[in-house]
Amino acid sequence: MPDEENPTLTWRDLLDKSLELGLGAVVLTKQSVSKLVEELVAKGSLGREEAKNVVAQMLERGREEKAQIERLVTQVAEKVVERAGLARRADLEALAARVDRLERRAESSQDTPE
Repeated sequence: MPDEENPTLTWRDLLDKSLELGLGAVVLTKQSVSKLVEELVAKGSLGREEAKNVVAQMLERGREEKAQIERLVTQVAEKVVERAGLARRADLEALAARVDRLERRAESSQDTPE
C-alpha cells in the first residue's frame, strides 16, 4: 500500500483495492485489465513479462470472485424459495409424473368391464 514515503499505487495495490471494492468479477474484463496493465507498462511501472503475469492473476482472481458471487446468489435464492414455500422444479416434475400415473390408472380402470 502507498505510504507517506511512496504515495503512488503499485499494480498489486490497485488489484487489491479493486477486488476489495467488489469490482473484481463485475468490472475486470480481459480488455479492461489489459488496458490498465498497458498504461502501467507505458509509465514504466511494470515490465512486459510482469504485465502478462499481472493480467493472468487479475483475470484468475476475477473468475474466482465471479464464482464466489454465483455461489452466494444461489444460496440466497434457495433460502428465498424455501422461506416463501415455493415448489422447486424437481418437486413440480415429481408431481407431474404422479399425476400422469394416476391418470393412466384411472383410464385403465374405466376401460376394464366390471
